[in-house]
Amino acid sequence: MSTTTLVARQMEVWQFATTEHAARQARHAATESLRSWGLDHTIEVMELLVSELVTNAWKATADRDDTVAMRLTATPTDLFLEVWDANDATPQRTAADVEAEGGRGLVLVEALTSQWAFYRPRSGGKVVWCCL
Repeated sequence: MSTTTLVARQMEVWQFATTEHAARQARHAATESLRSWGLDHTIEVMELLVSELVTNAWKATADRDDTVAMRLTATPTDLFLEVWDANDATPQRTAADVEAEGGRGLVLVEALTSQWAFYRPRSGGKVVWCCL
């Protein structure tokens, strides 16, 4: 006789308007969920990841759709962040000039996470995800 262990999981999904306020709203939403899940120790890093991915998403999709979506999932061993936008272009890591104000988002995501990638859902667009 085998015993099945159920894995506890927490998940939240949000949509944000494609405006300059999207990243701030997404950080606030993620922070509230992480606190309610008892994952306060992940807030600082997750705020940075959310900022980078949601900002990239609204910039990539503002002329294609009026929303971006974010899903945050916590399992007993991992914390996943997924951000959807309507642009199906492949995310590009760039080597930003020292003086550049932007262009380091995916480099930061890669440095702060155990893995990241993207996929294209059947509904269109793309989802960039990362895992702590």
